[in-house]
Amino acid sequence: MKIRFGQQSLDLFSGYYRPISSKAAALVESVCRNHGFADGNKRTCLLLLDLLLDKSGYRLVAFEGEDLEMTQEDLLVDVANGALTLRAIESWMKNRIQEKP
Repeated sequence: MKIRFGQQSLDLFSGYYRPISSKAAALVESVCRNHGFADGNKRTCLLLLDLLLDKSGYRLVAFEGEDLEMTQEDLLVDVANGALTLRAIESWMKNRIQEKP
């Protein structure tokens, strides 16, 4: 997928974290764990994750019988507390990210 900035066309999935699940995991880990704001880091993280996925043509989906909002909240709390590694976050993302219809 390519995006345009003025006259430049950039490959959306280039860079260090090529798969979308890796990009999403790195974003979540960085924003949640580094506490860039005095308050609202997890909410900001969720908003940025949604923006990344939406603009990239993806969305998060829940497993059958799972409440996606509660699962996301649990994930972000665990990330903020340092309970999950980047690989664990990426695995969580890989299992729940789908292309938009």
